[in-house]
Amino acid sequence: IATDPAVASQIREKADYIRRQALLIGQLVSDLNLTSKLEYQSQPLRRESFHPALLLRECVAEYYNQGLPEEYEIDLQIEPEAEGTRLCGDTALLLRAFRNLIGNRIRHNPDGCQISVSLEMEENGVRFLFSDTGKGIPDHIAESLTGNEKAAAGFHIMGLRIVKQIMEAHGGKMEFRQGISGN
Repeated sequence: IATDPAVASQIREKADYIRRQALLIGQLVSDLNLTSKLEYQSQPLRRESFHPALLLRECVAEYYNQGLPEEYEIDLQIEPEAEGTRLCGDTALLLRAFRNLIGNRIRHNPDGCQISVSLEMEENGVRFLFSDTGKGIPDHIAESLTGNEKAAAGFHIMGLRIVKQIMEAHGGKMEFRQGISGN
């Protein structure tokens, strides 16, 4: 109905709205299912060897290829030492986490922002850094993801919860740093 030119434009608009809402509900159900599986460690990780630099490039390229609005810019920085690094992990889940982190920055900064994505080497592995020049994550949201579940009551934090669970499933952790460059 949403694409049928024989249908009145008002009805097409309403049908398109229903279609978009159905997609959102489907995504929410998928997110709930994934977070439950990750929480109870029943989501099997499909581990494979991969280059994190290539995975980040793929993620950022997707946003530009899909038509990133001009009020947003994604800057990707990869330390030279990290270029050839290989990790073992579930690339589909990691890509989902990266998409959630970038997508949240776009969704919660409607006036636009500069998004920075970095890959740095650390003593025991790598560090993925995602930051932006937008309004930042409210303290109560960050607090809820670091142990105080009541702090986010009434707020939708499913995407960030999934990111945290994916990082933990890979032996990593998620940290929030407010008010400093490079968060």
